[in-house]
Amino acid sequence: MIDTITKDNRKVLDKFTTFLSIEKYEEFKLSDIFEKYQDYCANYVSTDDLDINYDDEVSYENITVRMDIDEHYTSSTIDLICESDEDLNYTFRVRSGKLYADIDIHNIALADKFDILLMQLNNNNCKIDLDIHNIEHFEVEVEVESEPEASFS
Repeated sequence: MIDTITKDNRKVLDKFTTFLSIEKYEEFKLSDIFEKYQDYCANYVSTDDLDINYDDEVSYENITVRMDIDEHYTSSTIDLICESDEDLNYTFRVRSGKLYADIDIHNIALADKFDILLMQLNNNNCKIDLDIHNIEHFEVEVEVESEPEASFS
C-alpha cells in the first residue's frame, strides 16, 4: 500500500517538476501547438474502436485530427479535435496574442504532457503567434503510435 501511495505521489511530483522546469517560452506558434497536439493524439488515442490495418504490417488505421479556427474581431477560438476519441478534444481562446485555456493547475495530478504545455503557455504570458491565417478548418491524418496485439482467433 505504501508503494502505491508513494508511486502516485511521485507521478504528481514529476508532473509538477515538468511544469516548472520546461523552457519558458516567450513566443509559440499556433502551428507548433497543433503539431504537439497531433503527437499527443498519436500517443494517447483510445484504440478500443479503431480499425486494424492488415496490409503490410499490422497497425491501427490512421486517425483524423483537425483544428478549427473561429476568428472574431478581438479573439480567436481554437478547437483541437480528434475524431476517434472525443476525450482528447481541447478548446482554447487566443486574445491579443495570449492563450486562455480552461485547465486548472490544481488538477496537475490528472494532467498529461499536452495539458502541461497549455498550462505553461497560459500561465507564463507567452505570446501566441497565429501563424495559420485565413483557415477555418485544418485536417491531417496521424499515425497511431501503439500497435494492435496479435489475436489468433
